[in-house]
Amino acid sequence: MPVNRKKRDKNRDFHSFIYKEIKRIQQKYGLSDDESFDLVSRKTFSQDKIPICIFSVNTLSSFQAIVKFLKENCVLSFKEIGALLNRSRYTIASSYRIAKTKLPLRYLVYSTDYDIPTKLIASRKYSVLESIVLYLKQKYKLRFTEIADIMLLNQRTVWTVYHRALRKRGFEK
Repeated sequence: MPVNRKKRDKNRDFHSFIYKEIKRIQQKYGLSDDESFDLVSRKTFSQDKIPICIFSVNTLSSFQAIVKFLKENCVLSFKEIGALLNRSRYTIASSYRIAKTKLPLRYLVYSTDYDIPTKLIASRKYSVLESIVLYLKQKYKLRFTEIADIMLLNQRTVWTVYHRALRKRGFEK
């Protein structure tokens, strides 16, 4: 358990350091938020895959993180995001507004070994978190502790979410 807290704190420190450095560079060169983040993350993002690193911000729910990523990094409209995730555009707009208040800066997305397909989130069989945990556990064969470290969750939470999804799957047969 203490290992998770250490990693979580280290991850938070890293993110806050990066944001502070970006703010310093913005002030020095007179760049806007969009200009500086475009320079830092020159990678073009596919709306078909969601990088797992967006879940390393502990303040947002999984759904809010996905909506914020698709809106700001993939530059999609609420209507497009709604169609992609099989949700109402009003739900998307509301989630984005809440996410924007919790985390005003854009994501600094870096390459990871794990991506989540958006069609997985579009399925309404499971909750967003259940879908993500099931996918990481079954596709990449990750342990609960590894998933917890990636998503900044407690490993017991990950275990509970995974087993809840398995129970739902059992009722579908």
